[in-house]
Amino acid sequence: MLFLSVFGSHAQEVVPSPAVQTVQREIRQGFERRKIEPAFREFIAYATNRFAHAAERDPERGRGGVCMLSWVKHLFDDPVASLGEVDTWTRTLHEMAARPDGLGGLVGQAATKLDAAPSTNPVPMAVTTGTVQKLTATLEAATESLDRAMAAFSRREREKLRRTLLEQTTGEDATSNNFADDKEGYKLCLRLLVVDRAQLLAAGRTIAELARPEVLDELAKLQGTKPWRGDGITGDAWLLAETKAGKIVLGGAGTNEYRLDEMDSVCMVIDPGGNDRYKEGTLSAERPVLVVIDLAGDDTYRGEKAGIQGGAVCGVSMLVDLTGNDIYEAGDLAQGTGIGGVGMLLDGGGNDKYTGRRRVQGHGTGGAGILVDRGGNDAYRGAVLAQGVGGPIGFGLLDDIAGNDTYYAGGLYPCPYDDSPGFPGWSQGAGIGPRYSADGGIGVLLDGAGDDEYEADYFSHGSGYWYAAGIARDFAGNDKRYGSTRTAFDGSERKCGRFMRYGNGYGCHMAAGFLLDDAGDDVHIGDLGCLGFAWDISVGFLVDGGGNDQYTVTGSAPGQGVNAGLGVCADISGDDSYTGGQPGYANPVVEYHKDEKAGGNFSFLLDLQGNDKYQAGLTNSVELERGWAGGFFIDR
Repeated sequence: MLFLSVFGSHAQEVVPSPAVQTVQREIRQGFERRKIEPAFREFIAYATNRFAHAAERDPERGRGGVCMLSWVKHLFDDPVASLGEVDTWTRTLHEMAARPDGLGGLVGQAATKLDAAPSTNPVPMAVTTGTVQKLTATLEAATESLDRAMAAFSRREREKLRRTLLEQTTGEDATSNNFADDKEGYKLCLRLLVVDRAQLLAAGRTIAELARPEVLDELAKLQGTKPWRGDGITGDAWLLAETKAGKIVLGGAGTNEYRLDEMDSVCMVIDPGGNDRYKEGTLSAERPVLVVIDLAGDDTYRGEKAGIQGGAVCGVSMLVDLTGNDIYEAGDLAQGTGIGGVGMLLDGGGNDKYTGRRRVQGHGTGGAGILVDRGGNDAYRGAVLAQGVGGPIGFGLLDDIAGNDTYYAGGLYPCPYDDSPGFPGWSQGAGIGPRYSADGGIGVLLDGAGDDEYEADYFSHGSGYWYAAGIARDFAGNDKRYGSTRTAFDGSERKCGRFMRYGNGYGCHMAAGFLLDDAGDDVHIGDLGCLGFAWDISVGFLVDGGGNDQYTVTGSAPGQGVNAGLGVCADISGDDSYTGGQPGYANPVVEYHKDEKAGGNFSFLLDLQGNDKYQAGLTNSVELERGWAGGFFIDR
């Protein structure tokens, strides 16, 4: 199946994978057989009308229309077609992330999705000769782009914006999806809208040029002649250049320690080898750009300040570590996070460990955050808003190219609901809106190959909440999605029962969530509102391409749309088992919007090949109408 995407000003051919084409065909033919295409078109019209008039609704029920992204709105023009667009786009992202020179392209993709027109700024790498001259030109060009991005703010206003961002994202009350204060968060988002996003993303893309393989090869050949005498370094170091952005320092081949915040006049550190230690590494008004490139060794990165390890607050920060088994330990806003900025972390390989609390490991709010790990058996641990999350006007991406990886999100902060146990997660390929302040963004979690394990708490894993879109995709391997976290954040025994509320391919409150798993014998576990679930004018997809899979849900059912939603759980092939709920059941009544023309509830359980096991007397090779004509149980 081929269709045209009309997002933006250019039509684009989108050719979904055969598995996704099959799911699209089944949904459309199902509507046709039961003659309910008019009802589904009514649902689409109702949803697009809500997006168009979001700002007119009562803010006491949530602020809609603030920071709304065009692409999120576009997904509701035809949700079935959007599944194909998501499939194609995530393949493009993953191929780009795997390329040695792909980091800049990922920033460009972020710009497109954040409604930021491409910048016409020249890329200095292409016009400058000499390694140090290239570094100087690139750092200065990025700084100039940042100045243009913040041109509407005075120096004092920039500092206020930085302080407010930190207060609202890391304050004592910012332990879930919302800002520390709803009204202040709303005002903050209005200020973020004033930032020139095109120039902000241009600054990020300019810095990403320094991660190109030919540049890294040149850096490995650098030799220093002028010893560095400044504070903050233990071990050999040389001063390469003084630029308008700050100093460029080259470390020695042995073991070094870099106390980056004591080196506040340094904007770039290059280390050729050794098992090095890095501490902190924040941006400031005096240092809006920071680049750290470590070419070899088993390195350790530690700190407690917000905005380190490729974490950018009102600026651009990039950390590149090419080889070694590395340890990244941080608090908040770290490890490829952009808050009013662009943050990037690129790890070339090794068995790495990433640990952080809030807004870490590929998070974007008012900008873009990107974490790419290109190999090794890696462990990611975050507490909330971690591992590929997009907040207001934000794009967040975590892409792990290969290895047997583990992902943990949750287990730390107080439960957001008093009627069920658990912890907040809001992580792992999640587009999340702080409901009483602004709309959400776009979050993506991708994993290439290996047998991976995922555990996450409430509102996680291929999830969209409040005018947002979230995507999780695993391209290969026998993967396990355990639902809620199995231990507390620190590894100790949980103090409350295990429960995952909303997860594994869900959309909630005018949002879209997508979970795609291309191959392998997989396990999908959730509790309430999981496994292809949509709630309140939303869409939720879980599409598993093949393998002998297990689906378990306790509080709802796989493939369910509720209160004007499209929920789809589709398995292409394999001998699968399903436990829990009434798969494919659609309530004939739209409870939230029963007096409005909302179209209806649309639910699909599609299992298209294999000898499958079900509860409640369901069998293979049948099609059933469940609830009303919009409820599909189909086993081929």
